[in-house]
Amino acid sequence: MNRAKLEKILEIEKDTRSKALLLKLKEINRKDDFKLYNKVYAQYYRQKNPETHRRILHKYYHKDPKKILEKQKKYRLDKQVMQKRKQMFKRRIELYHLEIFDYIGNRKCCICSNKDPDVLELEYVGPKDKREYISIFNLYHRVRSKNEDIKKNFRVICANCHLKKRRSS
Repeated sequence: MNRAKLEKILEIEKDTRSKALLLKLKEINRKDDFKLYNKVYAQYYRQKNPETHRRILHKYYHKDPKKILEKQKKYRLDKQVMQKRKQMFKRRIELYHLEIFDYIGNRKCCICSNKDPDVLELEYVGPKDKREYISIFNLYHRVRSKNEDIKKNFRVICANCHLKKRRSS
């Protein structure tokens, strides 16, 4: 996926999800593509009414739990579904990286100014006694909560410079 597409997706995800779904609903012609319209509307409804949706699912599950569990098992074993989930997961991680880089302040290596997003990494430069493993998801949620420690303790660096720095020290 190229950088322009990722940035466009990131812009949509910065808005609330319900706004994006509402815009998508307006773009779809209801008469021509009725199935797609219903699918997007259902997503929008679930976003706006989570409690009602939970109650509906609860009733549906308790009518015939064995049938539901069988459907879930078939769904999990479907190779196409798994492939699609892996792609969505990769895209989400790429978006998280871009948003973290934006929050730190730049999308280029602080040593050699390389701008290729595929080779950029985060390096911990904070106090050595507080060094901890932080997953990309944890870091992303810290960015969303506007945690200032991230700007102080991390910097963007390319893989080559990171490797050179590790080997020299």
